[in-house]
Amino acid sequence: MAEVAPAGAKEVDQRPNTHDPFWDGQNDILKTYSFNYEALTAYKQKLHRSEMLGAIIVPPCMLLALLSYPCDMANIRDEVNARHIALTADGLRYVVDKHPTGCRLQCQDEGRSSQTVPYDKITDCDVEEPAGSEGCPCLLVKRTEYVFNVATANGPAFHSSMSVGLRGIDAPYELKKDVWSMKRGQGIAGVEAAYNAAPSVASMDRSGGGGGGGGGSDVLDVSNFIRVGSEARSTHSSFLLV
Repeated sequence: MAEVAPAGAKEVDQRPNTHDPFWDGQNDILKTYSFNYEALTAYKQKLHRSEMLGAIIVPPCMLLALLSYPCDMANIRDEVNARHIALTADGLRYVVDKHPTGCRLQCQDEGRSSQTVPYDKITDCDVEEPAGSEGCPCLLVKRTEYVFNVATANGPAFHSSMSVGLRGIDAPYELKKDVWSMKRGQGIAGVEAAYNAAPSVASMDRSGGGGGGGGGSDVLDVSNFIRVGSEARSTHSSFLLV
């Protein structure tokens, strides 16, 4: 697959991106991207009601579906609201926060999960526009959500047993453009240059042996030694022997 996807003339987001306060206080976040939680919840709840019609032909299943319906609707809402996505210097980070499942008992809560896809592992990044319908043939639900897809050498980065890609992002084309820009090492428009580290630079810092935030300091110290004359080089040699 081509590493650089040209921007299409019709790649225009239907809604503007807004800041997601979920990421506040996390220093490694470069830019956050919002979900249209209300629209995605409504879509997934309609799809669930459509799929429930398949249970009508089996009375025991129909009864179980009716009894679990209130919890199912609330679980869909909470799972959608738990989704968050952002870009870091290391890659694309997707988090699903802790949320209720099943009968909404505390023992059935699903814990927070986090996934970061490094820029150098991304082989393709694109947006699938909504088309067609899905669900029970008796009550089809029109697809209205754009799907943000990321592929790696091992397959789709974001997938489940039911779907592939991420639905409901407010500005998927903006996210796509920023992912490709970070992959090329060009940074993100509107983000301070100090935080726009190319992936190759970030990986050099991580492999510097300092660990965490210390890696960056080691790189700066070495550059200072290089800028100074022979006296600093001698000092640097003594430092390495300690």
